[in-house]
Amino acid sequence: MITMMRAAVLATGLLAAMPAVAEELVIGLGVDEIRNRGEGAAPSGLIEYRSRPFAELAGADIGYGFAAEADTDGDLWGGGGLVAAIPLGSGFRLIGSAMIGVYDEGSGNDLGRNFPMFRSQLEIDRAIG
Repeated sequence: MITMMRAAVLATGLLAAMPAVAEELVIGLGVDEIRNRGEGAAPSGLIEYRSRPFAELAGADIGYGFAAEADTDGDLWGGGGLVAAIPLGSGFRLIGSAMIGVYDEGSGNDLGRNFPMFRSQLEIDRAIG
């Protein structure tokens, strides 16, 4: 079983292995288990690196992404995969990602295994800096 420390080391290693010149570094705050309507909901934080796009497909810029996410239940996920960005106008973008990684449940959800653990995400973002 992967311990929280091992998952943290893996996520740190993934982030440290990235090139020094990054296209984007994303910091996010959110809530896990939002569908539980407050029962078991846990604030979470995310750090994600997104590479410069290497391809375009149907109007979407495709690049690599590496991410680490943790919540107040002690859940931790770290991994990497593909990120697609579609411009929406006025600086907004629709972002979709699919990544594979390692998960440690902490005192949160037992998802049945630690690796491989897939994460898909859909978001709307806008640069603030």
